[in-house]
Amino acid sequence: MKTNPSAAPADTSAPATVNHEDFHVGKFYEAINQYASEQRQKIKQEILDYKQKELEKATDQVLQEAYEMIQKEMANMTASIAREMAKKELEGRQALLKRRKAITEEVFNNAAKKLLDYANGPEYPEYLKKCALKMKPLFTVGDTVIYLREEDKKYEDLLEPLFGRCIFRIDRKIRLGGFWAESNTQGIVADETFDSLLENQRKWFAENTHMEIV
Repeated sequence: MKTNPSAAPADTSAPATVNHEDFHVGKFYEAINQYASEQRQKIKQEILDYKQKELEKATDQVLQEAYEMIQKEMANMTASIAREMAKKELEGRQALLKRRKAITEEVFNNAAKKLLDYANGPEYPEYLKKCALKMKPLFTVGDTVIYLREEDKKYEDLLEPLFGRCIFRIDRKIRLGGFWAESNTQGIVADETFDSLLENQRKWFAENTHMEIV
């Protein structure tokens, strides 16, 4: 039998076979590794997210505490300023009241001196006479009591004819001059003392000299 030298030798080896069990095991491990890797990444991300949230929470807490501290300090400062202003206002009002009182007393003391000088002057008896003539029509019963200061007792003879029947008494509260009269029967009181006339001017003085403290 002739042979063909150029012909390729026949492949006598057995055909390759795939081990399906190894293939599936490899795929299983690959899937496990991939899952494990994904879980690691997920856990890392969760840790990062947690840290970020905690950081934000801590930051928010610090900011909140700082805000509350600022608000508290502002409230304390406002209250302190209000107290200081109230104190200054009170001190100012007290100073104004003190000054107003001093001015008022100075004015009225000077006025009292002028009235006292007038009561010791030559025109004073005529003033008493005019006051008596003005009062006389009011007192008609004859029980009139006339009150004078001690220094004016000498004018009883001047006033008695003008009033008719009356009695005189000394009123030590009268310091500046003038007199006042009353009738118990008629229930009438008429006051022409310098002391009362001057005292009645105090309210008018305060209102018209813009010295009211509000």
